[in-house]
Amino acid sequence: MPILGGTGLKRTKPFIIGVYGPSGSGKSSFCKLLAKELGFKHYELDKLGHDVLSEEVEKVAHHFPSCVENGVVNREKLGSIVFSTKEKLELLNKITHSAIVKKVGEIIKAEKSIILLDGAVIHKTKIIDDVKLLVLVTCDRIVRVERLVNKREISRKKAEKLVDLFDGDKYDILIDTTLGLDIIKNDIVDIFKRYLEE
Repeated sequence: MPILGGTGLKRTKPFIIGVYGPSGSGKSSFCKLLAKELGFKHYELDKLGHDVLSEEVEKVAHHFPSCVENGVVNREKLGSIVFSTKEKLELLNKITHSAIVKKVGEIIKAEKSIILLDGAVIHKTKIIDDVKLLVLVTCDRIVRVERLVNKREISRKKAEKLVDLFDGDKYDILIDTTLGLDIIKNDIVDIFKRYLEE
């Protein structure tokens, strides 16, 4: 089964849906689908994180000196380092966490509708306190590796490291994209429509 459902939405304004999952699972594609079909607002924590990196150059330089060049964070170099071990990734998350939480807080205050917050580690941040519905997007490991190799044009070894960094199993709704979003698109839209009608 591609989808497991939880309880209905008790809507407040804004209503926040947290979406997380391992690299290559299709989190962002899933969010873009809901944004297009149901009009939800979609915010990617990765993009907010990129903004934060430019604001936290000194901290990044202190912990990852080889990743800062002429006062600018080289995200490609930084990524190759932090995605090599969970410890280094957690260190980077500590650097960016509070600033991202602040930016999300500003978004929540400004919005009046349903928001999709898309982030691989959203379940490990304070943001989870504002999430009313938690969605875990996943798929078979082999498929995740192939997607990363083909879409991001990275080596298989690096792709395997990325997919194995993920740690999380909590959810209200589980979405399995192994078959592809095109195959389960109608099921996804229908289940969220039903939630909204309850």
